[in-house]
Order: sequence, then structure tokens, then C-alpha cells
Amino acid sequence: MTGTAADQASEGDVDPDDFRDLCSFCAEVERVRAHNLLLELMPDLRPDDFILRETSDFVVIPGVGSVCDGYVIISPKEHVLSFGYLDASLGAQFESLFADVEQKLSELYGRPVIAFEHGAESFRNRGGSCTDHAHAHVFPADPRLDLVSALRADFDLRPAPRFLPAAREQVALRRRPYLWLRGAGGDMWVCDAPKALSQYVRRVIVAQLGRPGEWDWLVFPGTDHMRATVRRLHRSRWQ
Repeated sequence: MTGTAADQASEGDVDPDDFRDLCSFCAEVERVRAHNLLLELMPDLRPDDFILRETSDFVVIPGVGSVCDGYVIISPKEHVLSFGYLDASLGAQFESLFADVEQKLSELYGRPVIAFEHGAESFRNRGGSCTDHAHAHVFPADPRLDLVSALRADFDLRPAPRFLPAAREQVALRRRPYLWLRGAGGDMWVCDAPKALSQYVRRVIVAQLGRPGEWDWLVFPGTDHMRATVRRLHRSRWQ
């Protein structure tokens, strides 16, 4: 955990690094087998197969709980609770990687891209997050989806011109868990989300797709979608 994150952590919180050895995201980032959830779900593949794109500080991997082909996760290599705990210097790298991912997904699937993060402020104030390692969901959007209207019905969305500064403000200044959403048109919003249900955004997505019972990734991991995503992105010769 960085000094910044430690300084900002809520009083009495457990250090996230205490759980690093048990973290599935860390196992996937480091390409190890122990605690690797992707490998548990797809044991015929190799740890390397799940790394779809990589930079010095981030990886792109298939998203457990995928609701469609092309559903991926952008995760920092650093073991932090949310993107709000990342150093501001990583903003440009994330934005460049996100643009790369968006272009590739749009090219392969012919749809605009939506992204979101459940941003934990602490272990207690999670904003709907159900893991202890930051990750942003990115996927080609079904035209039936209107997440902006759905979130506005439950939360006070504020414009967020840039992701990392908005996320850092949430944990460092507002001291609130958050939801971050990037709509299909490219506009971004953030909101305080102290009462967000676990996997709130997935609940909204599957409800709008007519599959309201399929929100829990533990029950519906989307393995077929993940396999299709791995195959297609690797075959696309993403360079």
C-alpha cells in the first residue's frame, strides 16, 4: 500500500496488504495459480492467457461476472481498495490504456463502451464493491442499457471530467465510497454511494437486459463470455 493510501485510510481500518496473499486480482496480475479465480473457473487455460493487455502499472483481464462478450476489467497492479487510492501520476497512463481498450472493444464488437467502478473508501465503506482490490469494469454496451438514468434515480451524479482526480477526491477529501460511471457517449460522472448495494451496477445492467436474477457473479460468473473474450482479443493481435 502506498504512503498516500495509508495516510488516507480510515482510522481503525485493516491494512489491505494484510490480504494481498489471498487476493485473486493479485494472483491474476502476478500470473500465479494460488487464489487465482480466473484459473479456478477456467482450469484448462494458463495464467498468462488472462492478461489481455498490460502496461507498467495496469492490466486488462476478463471480467468475472461478464454479462456479454468483450467484458473486461482494468486493474492496477498495486493492491489498493479503489482507484481513489492510486497516485495522481498514474492518471495519464490509465487514460491512455482506457482509450486503447475502448478503441479495441468498439472495433471488435461494433458498440460504444461503458465503464464503471464501485469505489471503496475503506473496508467498511465499500460503495457496493465486493473485493479488496481496485478494478474498473469496461464493456461494449447493449443498446438497451441506460445506466445514467438508472443511477440518477438513486444517486446524486456529479460530472467528472477526469476519472482519477474525481476518485481521489472521494477518498481523500469527501471520505465517501463512490460510484464512477462513464456513459456510452464518453461523459463521466461520480457520486457518493454509502448505501449502494453489493454489485449495484450489475444489478441494474442485468435488470435492463431482462435477466434480473443474474446479478451475482458468484452464481453467474459468465464463464462462456470470458472464454469468448480471451479468444477474440488474443486472436485480434492486439499490439
